[in-house]
Amino acid sequence: MKFEDIIVEQAHVNSANMRKIANIDKYGGPCLHHAYRSANLFPTHGSDVAMALGVTLLENVMLYKLPLSAIMPVLDNLVCFGLTHLATDVGNWRWNGDPELADHFRGWLNDCSLVERQRRVRNLLGISERRANQFALLDYKLNLVATSDIAEALAAVEGPPPIVFDAVNAAKNLERVLRGALFICRDGEGK
Repeated sequence: MKFEDIIVEQAHVNSANMRKIANIDKYGGPCLHHAYRSANLFPTHGSDVAMALGVTLLENVMLYKLPLSAIMPVLDNLVCFGLTHLATDVGNWRWNGDPELADHFRGWLNDCSLVERQRRVRNLLGISERRANQFALLDYKLNLVATSDIAEALAAVEGPPPIVFDAVNAAKNLERVLRGALFICRDGEGK
């Protein structure tokens, strides 16, 4: 079986977990949820892992008392990298269907280097490598740069150190709240 043909869905994030993620009491979480949804980066019918990651990153913007618009141009890049990071962990997957295929899938996902695993999960999730950046740097002039090479980006910064938003940290924070499978897949044959 070619695993590139499987059907993948992101797990639903229930309202209680979304409230925890959005830190509703401190920042007025519904505005973060609405801000992410209005950016229309990953259009969905409900609250899923991508939305939870986006809300987590927007909450980080609020910590610095910045307008949410400060990160919007690169939010998609960070969410894509965060999804890729989460999906490289086979423990974040659940296979619905034949248990033998589930074992093959886990082997296929783990029998390669991290770079290859990232490529495989990006293909499964429909993410272009060019859309996935781990970091966003915001300098004192509010110039925003998305990159996966933090050292090079920091070396190019003039003036005070920039604010750094890290998709991996956001993904790890999300994992502390969400338990269980974040991605559910099944055989795409017969759809």
